[in-house]
Amino acid sequence: MLRNEQRLRVGGCAVPRCLPDPYNGRITLRFYEELNDHLTSERRKVPFAYRFCDGRTVAELLRELGVPCDAVELVLANGESVDFTYSVRDGDRISVYPVFESLTCRPCYGCVCTRCVIPAS
Repeated sequence: MLRNEQRLRVGGCAVPRCLPDPYNGRITLRFYEELNDHLTSERRKVPFAYRFCDGRTVAELLRELGVPCDAVELVLANGESVDFTYSVRDGDRISVYPVFESLTCRPCYGCVCTRCVIPAS
């Protein structure tokens, strides 16, 4: 993908030069409950597309969007529980849930929430 055409002077003539697009991935994000308070109105309570650079973790994406990590209890990537160090990949569907008042994690779910790590049985 290319973006931002710039002009490069070659022999007195302005010749277009294209720069590579730094956003080489696209994911779908969905935030739940009070986490929506940190988002712009068009991104609240709906899935939305988000472009990102390779190598981004969930924690970095949350910071970019203005969502504090300490307000997040659970992150699902494509339906699987992941932690903040998960490296997001092109095409991922990320769901982000707030701190729960009450949550029962069962080992059979292989939960990886921010307060516990329970291995799958």
